[in-house]
Amino acid sequence: MLPGIGESPGQTTVAGKPGRSASIRLWGAVVGLAWPCMGLAAAGCTPVPDLAAERMALRRADSLFAVETEARGADGWAEFFVVSGVMLPQHGRIDGREAIRAFMEPAFGPDEPRLQWRATDVHVGTGGDLGYTMGRWQSIGTTVASADTVMHEGHYVTIWRKATDGAWRVAVDVGNTDDSDESAGAGP
Repeated sequence: MLPGIGESPGQTTVAGKPGRSASIRLWGAVVGLAWPCMGLAAAGCTPVPDLAAERMALRRADSLFAVETEARGADGWAEFFVVSGVMLPQHGRIDGREAIRAFMEPAFGPDEPRLQWRATDVHVGTGGDLGYTMGRWQSIGTTVASADTVMHEGHYVTIWRKATDGAWRVAVDVGNTDDSDESAGAGP
C-alpha cells in the first residue's frame, strides 16, 4: 500500500493538523509540479535558450573560422561549412563543402593575399539554433612581379546553423567587394 493511502484522518499529519496525510500532500505537490513539465514535453516544447550566451558562442565561432582559415587555407575555410553549405561570392554560387574548398583553393596559394575579417554584428534567432554574423573583410598581399601592396576590402554576411553536436557551422556565406574593378577578389 502506498503511504498515505487508506490511513485514517488521525494518522500522519502535517504540522500536527488532522486531515490529509503528509504523504498524500507530498504526492499532490510532486504531481502538481510535474504536470506542467509533462505538458511541455508532450507539446514538444524546449527550454528557452540563453541568447546572450549563444551570441558569444557564435562570435567565437566566427573568430575561430578566421583563425583556422588563416592557418590552414581552403581546408580551414571549408571545414566550417555544413556539408550542404552555400557560398555566394561576388559573381556566382558555389554549392557543397567540397566545391567550396575547390573554389577557394587558389585564393590561399603562397603568393596570394592574406584574408582577414572581423564580425561587427552578431545575431541569434529566438530558437538559439540559427544566427548570422556581418562584418568587414580585407585581403592584403604583395604582388610577386612588382612588390606592390595590393588590398581589397568588402562586406560579408555569414548565416550559421547550430549542428547537433552544439557547434556553429556556416550554412551560407555571402561576400562582396568595395572595389570598382570586377576582377578583384571575391572575399569571404
